[in-house]
Amino acid sequence: MITGYDPDHPQNEWNQGAVMDFKEILALNYPHIGKYWHAGPELPLQKFTDAAIAVLNAIVKKALELEIRGIVPPMLVLWCNLLRWNESGRLGFEVLKACGVDRQLMEADIRQELSSRADSSDKAANWDKICELARLAVKETVHLKRNYVGSEHLVLALFKIEDPAIAQLFRKHGVTYENFQARLAELMGD
Repeated sequence: MITGYDPDHPQNEWNQGAVMDFKEILALNYPHIGKYWHAGPELPLQKFTDAAIAVLNAIVKKALELEIRGIVPPMLVLWCNLLRWNESGRLGFEVLKACGVDRQLMEADIRQELSSRADSSDKAANWDKICELARLAVKETVHLKRNYVGSEHLVLALFKIEDPAIAQLFRKHGVTYENFQARLAELMGD
């Protein structure tokens, strides 16, 4: 269980209530965290959009709901992007849709994969992979010359993290880094 986690914490205009959920997790691994996050000396300060923060906070809630033990799978990032299908700030989802992903089929595959990873041990949740994914998302923004981290950058980072289950899921649904990046550029008007 994550200490200090309060899903009903009110959000103010700087979104500090929403940030606090994931901020505590990242703070374990990175010294400077918040809505603006410096991911290391080689990377610039980047702003996480409200949509990216919503995805990261949804991961925390989903991990608690599913009682995930051990390594928290990065696949939750993909699932939480898919769950944003009817919310504002859903560029990550819109790009997946533009790549031909059927939301319901991919969600079913994610649920099946997560159920096969059930761990009944008393280990605490390990957030290292999710923290690394957030760091990789910052690198993607630098590569794309953006000054913010959005939900779309979290999805792009999934292609860079070593997780065979995600790689298999993307292959099954016909999504590659290149076609995701191309659809993103089209949707952004680049």
